[in-house]
Amino acid sequence: MPEQAGFCGKLPARGDFIRRGLSETLVSCWDNWVARNLAYTHTVITQDEWIKGWVIAPLWRLSLPAGYLSEQPVSGLIMPSIDKAGRYFPFFAGVEGISAAINTGSFWHEMEHACRDALMHTIEPDELFLQLQNIPAPEETSCMTEQGLWMTEGNNTIPAQTLTYQELPEQELFAKLFWA
Repeated sequence: MPEQAGFCGKLPARGDFIRRGLSETLVSCWDNWVARNLAYTHTVITQDEWIKGWVIAPLWRLSLPAGYLSEQPVSGLIMPSIDKAGRYFPFFAGVEGISAAINTGSFWHEMEHACRDALMHTIEPDELFLQLQNIPAPEETSCMTEQGLWMTEGNNTIPAQTLTYQELPEQELFAKLFWA
């Protein structure tokens, strides 16, 4: 895994934001995008429905071209999470500099497994960071377009699907990632 592998967001083991291995540019863009869109979702989804949807929302794989979150392409995953204080915020783990094929390779399965372990309190953030460094680099795709690719295996309320966006999904499109 390249040196740029890392993560940011919230995990139940910590009381605030955590970050390892990602550029300041990516983390700043990520935080602004997520905060803006979470605020929007609270205006259109009732609190009860928001929490019910969040706790069962699926994990999404993403492969984004340069310019979306960073000067480089970004490949990784986003999953709903919560911190030790009970505040909801997604967790992102990924790698900068690679446009990865989102439906193949052990990269995705190993990354998902490690992140789910962190979400379930079975590993600490520092151990997660070390695990991410040992995951083989994802298979790069030569057909990366100017669109961002998003894929989920779905759950009981959101079907398995692959989506493409010309930019980061905002408002209603963001909400559809987590709430049916």
